[in-house]
Amino acid sequence: MSAVEPLPRSAESGRSAESARSSRTAEPGPSPVWPVQVVSPFPDAPRFVLGRTAARSSAFTPNDAAGGRTVLIGAATGTDRADVARRARGELMERMHNVLSGHRAREGAVVASYASLRRRGTAALDPCSWAELRSLTHLREAAMPWVTGTSLTGGGQVLVPACAVYLAHRPPAGCPAPLRPGSTGLAAHDTAARAREHAVLEILERDLFWHAWYADASRRSPPGPAPLDEELRRVLVVLGLRERCLVLPGPGGTSCVVACVHRSDGTRQSFGARATSGALGPAAVSAVREALMVRWSMGTASARTVWARMRERGPDRQPSGPLEHALHTFHRQDSLTALLRGATWEPWTTTARGPVGEPRSTARACAAEPWATAHDSSEDPLMTEPDSAGDPGVTTRGLAGDSRVTARGSAGDPGAAGHDSVRDPGVTAPGPAEAAPRLLAERTGEDVVEVDTSVSAADGGRAVVVRVVAPGARRMPVDEPDRAPLALPAGNSRRHPPHPLG
Repeated sequence: MSAVEPLPRSAESGRSAESARSSRTAEPGPSPVWPVQVVSPFPDAPRFVLGRTAARSSAFTPNDAAGGRTVLIGAATGTDRADVARRARGELMERMHNVLSGHRAREGAVVASYASLRRRGTAALDPCSWAELRSLTHLREAAMPWVTGTSLTGGGQVLVPACAVYLAHRPPAGCPAPLRPGSTGLAAHDTAARAREHAVLEILERDLFWHAWYADASRRSPPGPAPLDEELRRVLVVLGLRERCLVLPGPGGTSCVVACVHRSDGTRQSFGARATSGALGPAAVSAVREALMVRWSMGTASARTVWARMRERGPDRQPSGPLEHALHTFHRQDSLTALLRGATWEPWTTTARGPVGEPRSTARACAAEPWATAHDSSEDPLMTEPDSAGDPGVTTRGLAGDSRVTARGSAGDPGAAGHDSVRDPGVTAPGPAEAAPRLLAERTGEDVVEVDTSVSAADGGRAVVVRVVAPGARRMPVDEPDRAPLALPAGNSRRHPPHPLG
């Protein structure tokens, strides 16, 4: 495997808008080898900083965000320079571990079809259990590489399509690679349990937003300003911006805070989101920081080039890819009004809620946590979301010969499933790391599987990096569906405008 080396700071400055969207992973331990460039993206608000770091290796694939060079990039934003630097290095470590792990996995991967694995009685995730692949039944007969994961619902070892795990998957000749997972569901931490919880929350965040946007699922609009820290509130005031947050309720007391940052007249909108199993305040801070980072990226050279191309095509052409979606909502679309329509009013709560809540906020959402994790908001550029009818009683299909988890629909919330379990009063409730995967599995009707993608050579074994795979969870489409993706209550099927997440 080729050596990995830091990229000089001068080479990091070419980072494009697409890669600037993701700013969420934390530092997995002291790593002075990786210098971080910390800059103030908004001259009028110098306390709000952006940290960027990069690594170069021939083992990486060429990166458009770095002018075609073979580099990986990590980034973070916030008002604490030291914390931003830690989280930027952490995002780099997260991606580096996963890419290098993918190279090593090619040597030991099982190459077979799902159908043949099922005939042998081997537990494996059905490729057609992903919503976007549900109609492609021929994939069950196609040979593809598989890697070993662990079911987080108690099902033991499970084979997972390698293309659902690695950022830089290179299948053998003749093997399809129908999935490219992006960084959602990939997390680094000092323990596997905490990395697992953060990865599950990332997946839940996207699933909750998908149902809120495309299926009109429950949305709450707390009145008044979000519970932001004083520094971040001052940044918004100096920039002449306003924030509006919504809360998307999830299973078992989890939730997702969606933040929109906009001008006083409601235009120039940018969005961020953060799921949490704890207090809403830190999640709101993280969502607003992400919205500000997306907003900054709208003025970069690469974003200006893409926007010029979009203007030439005209407004009737649907956006494709995360950057175009962010540009579309920034320049053309009032996405906030669409989200507020039908939302209920509910006051902010600042303490942890539900069976998976903790007195503190989740570490993923709290900048003060030395291991606060973050994730890439980008999605796979080859993914689309076809029409799919949500079934409130879907039974797990993902495992060969196994159906342990059942999703139970929630009235008035298409596609969302509630937690339906009877707990023995003498049994201690599981902690967030144990509860979150089961809640996600029960919500989606599919198994949730973890694959360890740690590579000790990347950082001396300080970090644990896991990929959580949840085929039943929805992801934001890169290309908008041609038809309404779900039948709404009372058969009221309608199209929705392009989603606003970059």
